[in-house]
Amino acid sequence: MPQDLRSFTILAFDPYPLLQECRRHFLDSLRAFAREAGIHDARALAALDTGAGQLFDDLLRTDRRSGFAQAEGLTASRITLVDDHQLEQELRRDDMARRLHEHCSASLWRLHLRCITLLQRPGLTLKDNPFGPDLICAALAHPCAALEFRLEQTLDLLDRLENVLAENLPRLYEALQARLEQAGVEAAQNQRSIVHRPALQGSTDTAPPGPDPLASLKGALLAGRGGQATAPAGPAPTPPDGASLEHLLDRLRTLEAFTPTNPDLIRITPEASPPPMSLNARKLGVSGPDAATIDALALIFEAIYNQTGLADGARAAIVSLQIPVLKLAIQDSSFFSRPDHPARLTLERMARLAIGLPPQAGFDHPVCRRLNQTAAAIRNSQPTRTALFETAAAELEQAIGERNAQIQALARHYLPLVADIARHDQARQEALKLVQDYCKASLPPTFGDFLVKHWQPVLEAAWLQGGSTGQGWQDARQLMDDLLWSIEPKQSLEERQRLAALVPTLLKRITTALGAIGRSLDAQSPFLDTCLALQTAAMRGRSLTPEAMAPVPLPPETRPALRQIQADGLQLHILEAGAIPPGTAEFLNPGEWFDLPLPDGSRVCGCLCGPGDQGDWLLANPDWDHALLARGGSLAALLRQGLARCCSRTSLLETAAAQAGRLMAERN
Repeated sequence: MPQDLRSFTILAFDPYPLLQECRRHFLDSLRAFAREAGIHDARALAALDTGAGQLFDDLLRTDRRSGFAQAEGLTASRITLVDDHQLEQELRRDDMARRLHEHCSASLWRLHLRCITLLQRPGLTLKDNPFGPDLICAALAHPCAALEFRLEQTLDLLDRLENVLAENLPRLYEALQARLEQAGVEAAQNQRSIVHRPALQGSTDTAPPGPDPLASLKGALLAGRGGQATAPAGPAPTPPDGASLEHLLDRLRTLEAFTPTNPDLIRITPEASPPPMSLNARKLGVSGPDAATIDALALIFEAIYNQTGLADGARAAIVSLQIPVLKLAIQDSSFFSRPDHPARLTLERMARLAIGLPPQAGFDHPVCRRLNQTAAAIRNSQPTRTALFETAAAELEQAIGERNAQIQALARHYLPLVADIARHDQARQEALKLVQDYCKASLPPTFGDFLVKHWQPVLEAAWLQGGSTGQGWQDARQLMDDLLWSIEPKQSLEERQRLAALVPTLLKRITTALGAIGRSLDAQSPFLDTCLALQTAAMRGRSLTPEAMAPVPLPPETRPALRQIQADGLQLHILEAGAIPPGTAEFLNPGEWFDLPLPDGSRVCGCLCGPGDQGDWLLANPDWDHALLARGGSLAALLRQGLARCCSRTSLLETAAAQAGRLMAERN
């Protein structure tokens, strides 16, 4: 995982209670600000609390591009769906959010860095911060709607709210930031993936973000040719004239028509997937910044081709876009400095959609087929602008959502089985706890063996039937209490009479209980002989010698590290936790993909579908014939030990840029 994507501390505690505490304080503060601005209507205040809370929770579940670009932000498609009153409100609230961002930049940024660690989201942007002005301004639509004001009254209210927020938000952000600091939530460092970082006047909270890896690679190539590695302080360099640019683009179009990575021209198989074109600026007769662009992208696409995590069909689709991306990057230099550039988003989302595919997946795989359709649409349109990549990136985002929905639907079939496993585990734990209590007494070894091998399963079955308050559990417990009482020395006539009446029924009750779970006792069992000897001694007021009576050590519970169960046509693989090192898991998010090792030495990549009790996580993959249940914090332990990794937090291009830099160093 690139360093900039691991630049936050994995939390050593469960962040949920702290997050809920901050959420409540945040919503309470918003309600107080609204009252200060003159909103006293109970319905409006309740609408603000509900609306802001829902937006807050939605952002916590969102791990993609700006949530407000989808939810509340004003877009061209939405403009046609709102009336003039709503449109004017949205424009005013958008302006409010922008001004509040500028006014609160320093305090918001300090809080934002700790939110990245709290939420364990290295790519969290300021716009998607759940405490940010964008959420607040979007939430103001709810009380405004509840008040049913005229437009002039609504705009006047928004002005008053903005004044109150501008005065109070910095203090609120500082208070939240201080609470996170007090709780041990460290500020993230070097977040290159966060765009639009504000300038911190007089702040020493953290160093500014590092340069974009792609820009660094291009700068190194420029510097190696005697050019400038970074942009000069003076006027921008003169772009190539139209004639020379068109000539270069014509040459690239000619090369693209005959590139072997074009699946439209040659139906390649995974085994024969050709590498990207080895473009060379010198051979093309290009110098200066365009030469650095050509060589940087040649190295990047070579590194992408060599990445082992990509399925063959996905690799071919991505690499086939080498020249379309190059043509765009030559005309738009922001490709190397904007992580949110549409062409970069397209490539990143192609890789994201392909996570978890079998390495040998080819063009016949539905996901690879969709990736190649996207790539073909871009290649065949000869893009010279970003619009086509914007469309492709949006369609890929939709495809990612569809695939995730498919996986979540698949996982739902396993949830009853997972719940059943959890119930059996709880039954085993309750039964084991009771057996352990019994074994603390001085008993012959045969009694301990009977309790562990025979009576613990009886207790488990009774708990599953009715829990610890059910009649079956109570009967099984009473029977064992009676059995242990029957071997204690009896001193009074009354006790001996009770024992004489009890003994004949004990064996019958034990036999019936064992028969109910399909078990039986051998008539020659040492346990029966021991029972008879102990009860005879107890009737005479004696017990066995101390050497024959001692606390029973329970054998350690041993379970296979990986086991399989089948039920209702489903197959579930269960990864047991084993010896879990102390510590708490990092904040895991359903929908993320994890690559992890199995005890047999193989590795799997599955999508996190939901948490269970005691640190259990269910992982699924449409290409598996099963699901995987990581038990008792096993996934968290593998992550802490560096044996597992989150694939969906890895940037395709930034990883490729780092590998390209090493390639360049080796060749120089």
